[in-house]
Amino acid sequence: MPTTLARILAEAGAITPAAAEHALHRHLSVGGALDTVLLEDGVCDENTLLEALGKASGLPTLHPSQFAPVDPKSLQLFPFKLAERHGIVPIAVGKRHVDVAVSYPVDKMLLEETSFMLGRDLRPQ
Repeated sequence: MPTTLARILAEAGAITPAAAEHALHRHLSVGGALDTVLLEDGVCDENTLLEALGKASGLPTLHPSQFAPVDPKSLQLFPFKLAERHGIVPIAVGKRHVDVAVSYPVDKMLLEETSFMLGRDLRPQ
């Protein structure tokens, strides 16, 4: 999955192929997320990276400025450790759904299991 993100950014001309290769090597050797490596290295700006993450994951992109205040009900649904461990942050709760911000790469199986556990559809962004 990280190669998909690097390829999308390189094909769009947002980063050079050499920068993509360097970031992938650093990501593999140091660990962590590729998007974090790209931001830390100053290779890509946040807005460009968010758009590429949306394309790579096939999910709608949600910019941090679009986040509404966290619904306190959502925090009751998701224990902090669950959210932190799996990179799923609840942002809004409806009667039958929960809007969640997710980290890349998206674990669709985990989303399905969590949705079943909560008895609500998860709408990842």
